[in-house]
Amino acid sequence: MKVLKLEEVEVHSLAKALPKMTADQYEAFKADIDDNGQKVPVKVYRGKIIDGRHRYLALKDLEVRTINAEVLDSTLAIADIEALVFSLEKRRHQSPTQLAVFAWNVYKARKETDRSVSQGNVAKEFGTTRAMTARVTKLAKIAGMVVIEHLKDGGKVNISVDGKVLYTDSLLSIINFYSRDNLDRLENSTITKNILVDEEMLAIRSESESLRLQYSDTALRVLANQLYGMVSKG
Repeated sequence: MKVLKLEEVEVHSLAKALPKMTADQYEAFKADIDDNGQKVPVKVYRGKIIDGRHRYLALKDLEVRTINAEVLDSTLAIADIEALVFSLEKRRHQSPTQLAVFAWNVYKARKETDRSVSQGNVAKEFGTTRAMTARVTKLAKIAGMVVIEHLKDGGKVNISVDGKVLYTDSLLSIINFYSRDNLDRLENSTITKNILVDEEMLAIRSESESLRLQYSDTALRVLANQLYGMVSKG
């Protein structure tokens, strides 16, 4: 194990593809590290954390300047690193929707370096189906990555109609709700309140023009409703 300066490392994109803790889980986790210190070292590959994102964030929030790390061999191939990250992730319980989003993220990452990669094969590798990852693709186009990230972290979407509240993470149900025929109903749709409101989310209030370049109109409307709810509740 090595002790590294926190400023010397950053989170690898593979780790960012994994689900986040909820706000309550993260606060409890951070409090434990504050009381007991960092017990488990993060795994670092070429200066980037592939396992231990929340440990890194907690130490950063606590203004700790160092981090305990297991530094992996820099000569390892990226395929070996992927295999390690995904092996660790498979041990965590995920819903069918989370598995589909995870497999979709992996497929996109692999596609950047290997155009021949099969979405169906990647889906099968992570215990989901080509049909499920195709739904993630469709939902990303309709509602934007904000919704996909929310589902990845275990969140649900309110697909209420006529005052009947219904929260779900069913990809097909959410796609149907976000279809063009239902756009007029989106004014009554909000994402559940367990979204982690980090600096990126708060930027919505002051960087609307920038966000228009990143998210679809549908996603912006959903976020606007969510933020309105936060403001109106105090």
